[in-house]
Amino acid sequence: MAANKLTKDRIGRLKPKAKTYRVADGEGLYIQVEPNGGLYWRLAYRFGGKQKTLAFGKWPDVDALAARKKRDAAKDELRAGRDPGASFKGVKFGGVTFGELAAEVLAKMEREQRAESTIAKNRWLLEDLAAPLKDEPLADLDAPTIQALLEKVERSGRYESAIRLRGAIGGVFRHAIRTARATADPTAALAGGLTQPPVKHYAAVIEPKAVGRLMLALDSFSGAKSVGLGLKLLPYVFVRPGELRGMEWPEVDRRGRRWVIPAARTKGRREHAVPLSRQALAIFDELRELTGPTGFVFPNARAASKCMSEGALSAALASVGYGPEVCTPHGFRSTASTLLNESGEFAPDVIEAQLAHLPEDKVRAIYARGQHWPERVRMMQWWADHLDALRREARSMARIMG
Repeated sequence: MAANKLTKDRIGRLKPKAKTYRVADGEGLYIQVEPNGGLYWRLAYRFGGKQKTLAFGKWPDVDALAARKKRDAAKDELRAGRDPGASFKGVKFGGVTFGELAAEVLAKMEREQRAESTIAKNRWLLEDLAAPLKDEPLADLDAPTIQALLEKVERSGRYESAIRLRGAIGGVFRHAIRTARATADPTAALAGGLTQPPVKHYAAVIEPKAVGRLMLALDSFSGAKSVGLGLKLLPYVFVRPGELRGMEWPEVDRRGRRWVIPAARTKGRREHAVPLSRQALAIFDELRELTGPTGFVFPNARAASKCMSEGALSAALASVGYGPEVCTPHGFRSTASTLLNESGEFAPDVIEAQLAHLPEDKVRAIYARGQHWPERVRMMQWWADHLDALRREARSMARIMG
């Protein structure tokens, strides 16, 4: 049988069909075409009277030349009387290292336009915490080796990080399985083996009079003006802090009185719209004079090409007397959820939709019913007015007391 029949152009023209099929390259090597469009190198051979298959990886990650070299190495094993599937582990898994596959996983996240914070956290886990695994062949990594690394992280007191690291390493193995460079995920055997840290809740102020005092305190912030305005805006919109920090001016529709957060920057990976109250629009008008009309609404003080740092809002809150044990930027979501539900003015589904908490099918139903957007617009204006009223009460009380 003629060998090396598959050219790059011919492989690129292969189209998926309803069922898996194969196209021969020669001498037992072939491309397996999956219904989802995946192209995988395989080598068919016989050993000990049994028909067997070796996986050489996914095209184009493994090109034709590399696949043929693997085929030739496997043939050498067969001529020497050895089963390449058992005695030449490097052929089976392509000799790929953990670091190489981790880089592929991170690149995939970037192509999918995952949130910057998500990519940054995974990069830290896979490149920093998992650095001891970087140059290790994936085929040599087993459950005890990975467990030893996780326990080392635990011994430093970082229990949550150890759990996240296990998940990130598992993601690399699952990527390897999907691309035919591994057959199992050893982290699956480690489930439940790590210390579970106590569940942490974001500190929040939820008593109405205390909320008024908090709103009054926000007015006393004396740091960078853009940070102060971000701190003032957060209670009115009660989004996740990362969504606020990463906001860009094209997302803000001044005329439509709404801010639309792209799916790539939301936790639920769904576009999320925020109706803007009069108070929120007034803050945006101030911000536009400072940072508009393009780029980040809250640029980093040291590099305008980046958004405000993750700790800026927390530090600003602490500077006005609200440390993390009392109130966090994320806690404004709990404040809004608690007081809006206690008010009895709005349906719980509308509140949850504005918090982006509902399951996808329910969110879709709410957005599909036209009456819900006007209700959310009304709710956000009511909420802003309520916060202002609580602030006025706190100011009046402060004058009486003092």
